[in-house]
Amino acid sequence: MSDQVSKYEGKSRTEYSAKNTAVAMIARITAILMGYLTRVVFTQCLSEDYVGINGLFNDILQVLALSELGVGTAITFALYKPIAEKDREKQKSLMLLYKRLYAGIAGTVLIAGLMVVPFLPYLTKDEPNVEHLTIVYLLYLLNSVLSYVLIYKKTLIDAHQLSYIGVGYQTGFWILQDCVQIAVLLLTKNFILFVCVMIFCTIGNNISISIKAQKMYPYLKDKDVAPLPKEERQEIKKNVKAMLMHKVGSVVVNDTDNLLLARLAGTTSVAKYSCYFLVVGSIKQVLTQMFQGIMASVGNMGVLEDKKRIRRIFEASFFIGQWVYGLTAICTYEIINLFVGFSFGEKYVFDPGVTLAICIAFYLDGMRQATVAFRDSLGVFYYDRYKAIAEAVINLIASIVLGYYLGTIGVFIGTIVSTVTTSLWVEPCMFYKYRLESPVRGYFIKYAIYAFVTAILWVVCDYACRPVTGMNLPACFLRGIICMLIINSVYLILYCRTKEFALLERKAMRILFKKFAGGDSEKNAGLTGEDQEVLELLRDSLRGEKEPAGKQPAGKQKTDQRDYDKVIKISADHNVLTLMYDRVMKAEQISEKGKQCAEEMARLMTEFSYQLLFSAKEIVELLEENGVEVALVKGAATAAYYPVPELRKSSDIDLLLLHPEQMPKVCEIMNAAGFTKKEEQHALHHVVFAFNDQISVEIHTLLAEPFDNKTINRYMEEVVTKGEIAVERRNLCGVTLPVLVGAGHAYELLLHMLQHFLRSGFGLKLLCDWVVFWDEVIPDEVEKRKTPSLLKIKEQYLTWVEESSVKGFSDMITMICCQYLGLPLDKMEWMKIDKEYSTETFLKEILEAEEFGKSSADRMVVARGNKASDLIREFHHQMRLNFPKSSHIFLLWPVLWCITLIRFLRNNKKVRKTSFGVVIGKALKRSNMMEQLNLFKDK
Repeated sequence: MSDQVSKYEGKSRTEYSAKNTAVAMIARITAILMGYLTRVVFTQCLSEDYVGINGLFNDILQVLALSELGVGTAITFALYKPIAEKDREKQKSLMLLYKRLYAGIAGTVLIAGLMVVPFLPYLTKDEPNVEHLTIVYLLYLLNSVLSYVLIYKKTLIDAHQLSYIGVGYQTGFWILQDCVQIAVLLLTKNFILFVCVMIFCTIGNNISISIKAQKMYPYLKDKDVAPLPKEERQEIKKNVKAMLMHKVGSVVVNDTDNLLLARLAGTTSVAKYSCYFLVVGSIKQVLTQMFQGIMASVGNMGVLEDKKRIRRIFEASFFIGQWVYGLTAICTYEIINLFVGFSFGEKYVFDPGVTLAICIAFYLDGMRQATVAFRDSLGVFYYDRYKAIAEAVINLIASIVLGYYLGTIGVFIGTIVSTVTTSLWVEPCMFYKYRLESPVRGYFIKYAIYAFVTAILWVVCDYACRPVTGMNLPACFLRGIICMLIINSVYLILYCRTKEFALLERKAMRILFKKFAGGDSEKNAGLTGEDQEVLELLRDSLRGEKEPAGKQPAGKQKTDQRDYDKVIKISADHNVLTLMYDRVMKAEQISEKGKQCAEEMARLMTEFSYQLLFSAKEIVELLEENGVEVALVKGAATAAYYPVPELRKSSDIDLLLLHPEQMPKVCEIMNAAGFTKKEEQHALHHVVFAFNDQISVEIHTLLAEPFDNKTINRYMEEVVTKGEIAVERRNLCGVTLPVLVGAGHAYELLLHMLQHFLRSGFGLKLLCDWVVFWDEVIPDEVEKRKTPSLLKIKEQYLTWVEESSVKGFSDMITMICCQYLGLPLDKMEWMKIDKEYSTETFLKEILEAEEFGKSSADRMVVARGNKASDLIREFHHQMRLNFPKSSHIFLLWPVLWCITLIRFLRNNKKVRKTSFGVVIGKALKRSNMMEQLNLFKDK
C-alpha cells in the first residue's frame, strides 16, 4: 500500500462524508466570495454585453459537453465495487477505459464547438458590442476541451471517498485564477487576456491533480492493463447512455435559461440573470457539495450494506436536504434583490415575482438532490432515463410559450412546471421500486409535510422581513438573521424527535467523540503491566490469598521488566498503597524508596483515621444528646470491612441525617460546639462544617448528590425519609457508632461511585470498598446464603438498583471486582449480572481517573449520552448545582447559563490549564460508556 494512501485510510463512511462535504462547502464558499469580487470588478470594468456574453458562452459549452456526466458517473459507479474489494486490476482496467472515453469527449466537444462558430451572430436577439467575438468564443471552447485532459484520474481519488483532496487543488487554482483575473481587469480591461488566465489555471489544476493521483495510486502508471470483459463494457455503455439522457435533461432545464432569455427578452435580461445566477448558482454549488461529498460513501454502502440500512440513511439525507434547501430558498428570496441592488446596481434587479420564481425553482431542485445522489451512487439511473428527455421537452415548450407571453418570469415558471411534472415524482418512484424495493408512499407523505411547513414559514418570514428595507449590507444581514432564527427554531421544534434527526445527531456526535476524545475508546483501552501488578497486589491483599506473586487475574499474562516504582506511584495516586502494605513490604521487586513511601503513608493514615474516628464519636454523641439521629457513612463505616481498617484512607467525617428536616437544628448545634459552617457549599445534598481547619464534617440529607434523573433522586429521598434503610450500632476499631448496614450500605456505596463517575471519576479505592463489603456480607457457606436476613438484603438491593435504573452500573462494577480484584463470582450470582459488558474499557477509565480524578483537570463531567441534547442537559444540570436557589426562577436561567459558561471557560484556562475541546472530549468518551450501561433509562 502506498504511504500516500495509508495516511488517508481508517475512517468510517460518516467521517469521509463529513470531511468531503465540509471541505467542499468551504471551498465553494471561498469560490463564491472570490467569484463575487471578480464579478463586481467585471461589471465595473466591462459593459453589460460582456457580462451577457460570458454567461451565454458558458451555457453553450455546457450544452456541448452532454456526454461528460454520463461517462463520469458510470465509471465512478463501476469503481465502487472493485475499490471495496481492493481489486486493483479491475480499477486499472476501468481507468484505462475512462482515459480513452475522456479523450473522445474532448475531441467531440472540440468538433461540436467549432461547428457552432458560424451561428454565433444568430444566438442573441441584439448584436452584442463585443470585440473579437469569435476569438473569445474559441478561447472559451479551448478551456472546455482542456478541462478533460488528465482530469480523469481525479475520479479514482473521489471513488476512494477522498474527494476533498481534489477539491483542495481545485480551490487553490480558482483563487489564483480570480486574483489574476481581477488584476488583468483593473490594469488592462482586456477581456481576451481575462479568458486566457482561465485557460492556464485549468491546465495547472489538471496537471497537479494528475500528479497527486499517480503518487497515491502508483498502479496508474502500469503498462500491463487488461481490457474489461465485453459484458462489463456493455454494462458501462448502457449506463453511459442512461446518464447521457439525464445530462441532456439537466442541461436543457438548468443551462438554457440564458439562451432562452437572450432570444425572448434580450441580453439585458441575460445580464440581470447572470447577477442572480452568480448568487443562486453559487449557493446551489455549495449545497450540491453536501450530497456530492457523500456519494462515494453511499456507493461503498451500496456494495456492503442491506436495503434497510440504505433506506435509513437516504431518509436522513432527504431530511437534512429539505431543511437546508428550505432555509436557503427563503433566505435567498428575502435577501437577493437587496444584495444585487447594492452590489451591481438597481438596473440589474428583477421584479419580486421573477425572484420568487427563481427561488421556488431552486427549492424544488434542492428537494431532489438526495434522491439524485443516491440514484447515481447506487446505479439506478438507468430506470428513469426517459424521464430526463420528457423533462427537457416539457421545459423547452413551457419556457418558450410562457416566456413569449409572460416575458422573463415565464422562462423560470417553465422550469418549475417541468420539474413538478417529471423529476419530483418519477425519480423517487424508480429509486424506491428498483433499489429499496419498498413502497414510495411514505416518501411523498414526508415531502408534502416538509413542503407545507416550508411554505408557511416562507409567508411568515416575508411578513417579518418587510419592515427591513434598503439596498445595503446591514439590511441583508438583518433579514438573514430574522429568517434563520424563525426557520431553524420551527424546524427544530417540529423535527427534533424524528428518527431522521436522531440518526443525524448520533452520527455528528460520534464524529465529535472521535475528534475530541482521541478516537474510539475501545482502541485506546488496554491495561499496562504495571496496572495489572497493582490489581494483583490489591486482589491478594483484600482476599488474603496465599498464591505466589505473579499470577494474573482474568487470564492476563505477566510481562517482564515492569517498573515497580510506577506500581507504587499508581497505588499512591489511587490511595490504595496502604491497603496492600504487607505485600509491598515483602515484595523483592519494590525498591527501598517505595517501601519507605508505603510505611510513611501507613503511619500518617493510621493517625488520621483514629483522629477522625474519635471526632466522629464526639459529634454523633453531641447530636444524639440533642435528639438528632445520624448514621456514619463512607470513611470508618466502610473501613470496618477491611482486614486492617486503619489503613483505609478517609478524608473527612460523613454523617447521614436520618430526618432531613432537622438540618436547621443541626446547624445550630454544630455552631454552638465550635464548628464553622463553610461559606462556599458545593453540593445540594449536604452541609459542610470545619473544625480547627483540620477536620471537615459533612452532614448529608441524601445518600448522594442529586442526579439529573427524577427517578433515582426520588429513591434516594424515600430510602432516607421513609426509614427504608437499616441502621445499627457497630464496633469500629473499638468505637461503637451507628452505621448503615445491609442493602442500605451497598446502595450508598454504589451511588457514591456513580456520583463520582458522573463527575471526574473515582479510582480503585471505591472498588476495594465494594469487594470487602460483599465479601463479608455474603458468607462462604451455602447454608448461610439462604437465611431470611440475607435474602432480604439481596431482594432489597436488587429492587433499588433495578427500579432506579442503575443496575447496569452495578453489574459493571461487580464484574470488574470479580474479574480483577478477587470478589468470588459465585457469591454474586444472585445479582443476575449482565456478563455481556466489556469490563476492560471501564476499568481503564477507573485507572485513568486515579482517586476522584484529582490529577486530571480535564475530567469534569459525563453526560447521559452522546447526543447534543445530552450535553445541553448536563450543562443545565451543572447550572442548577451551581445556583441551587436562583435556578428555581425560570426567568433567570439565561443569565445563570451565561455565568456558568463563563466560569467554566475561565476555570479551564486559568485553573485547570486545559481547553474546552479536551474537557468535552473526555465527557463524550465517558458518556459513551454511560450509554452502554443503560443508566437512568426510566421504566
